[in-house]
Amino acid sequence: MELTVTDRIVLLNVLPQEANLTTIRIMRELRDELSFSEDEQAELEMREDDGRIFWNAETEHVKDVAIGTRARAAIITAFEELDRSGKFKDAMLDTYAKFEEAE
Repeated sequence: MELTVTDRIVLLNVLPQEANLTTIRIMRELRDELSFSEDEQAELEMREDDGRIFWNAETEHVKDVAIGTRARAAIITAFEELDRSGKFKDAMLDTYAKFEEAE
């Protein structure tokens, strides 16, 4: 799945922290794939300020990330739980739409 910098940051914040052993292992692998290497951080001119992440949008790029069936299901469940609890944020909407369309 082609993911923007924003998508990757949203997913890193949405992925479940607690689940069964198999799901946690899948989430760990996915977190590694979604994370930004030092080279990417330098290329994107990423910086953190007051808990928020900023980057040079002119250098925006897309990364193709393999997301399996179980990872996709866990991500959709996480988004649904955020929705049910009233914690779904506007910044998550475009990323959620990518998973909704893929269903």
